[in-house]
Amino acid sequence: METLKLSPSTTHELLNAANAQPLVEICGVIAREGNHQDTIYPIANVHPDPARAFTLDARDQIAAFKSMRHAGSRLLAVYHSHPDQPAEPSAADRAGVGYPDAFTLIISPTQSPADVMRAWRLGEHGFVEVKLRVSN
Repeated sequence: METLKLSPSTTHELLNAANAQPLVEICGVIAREGNHQDTIYPIANVHPDPARAFTLDARDQIAAFKSMRHAGSRLLAVYHSHPDQPAEPSAADRAGVGYPDAFTLIISPTQSPADVMRAWRLGEHGFVEVKLRVSN
């Protein structure tokens, strides 16, 4: 099984962001420089119904990718939250994959601790869960 490794500080920051906006899907991207340093780029959710789905703001995306390019980092994951649903891809998530080579990280603060954050990868037949490992 494929593994996505994130630092405790990265997962803590993402969970705090989701808890700070419990009524909407927060979203953004995570970039990785080399094999270790991750940078979170929060991106505005411009979806007409942000409580049920997300659309990454185009200007924020461009700014994030310019910053990544300047830092020499690469896109690791696209993240978003599910305010009141499990941390698994919804129909809207399956229909709106913009970066199929990146991991999809879903944060669901209302779920049990074991299921609050889960990682996925788009495969030939849809999303496949990957192991999320939190360690330095």
